[in-house]
Amino acid sequence: MLSEALVTRKIYFRTLRN
Repeated sequence: MLSEALVTRKIYFRTLRN
């Protein structure tokens, strides 16, 4: 579960940066 949350947050941050 933690891993999924981390991945989701990473993607979210990546989208914001992009």
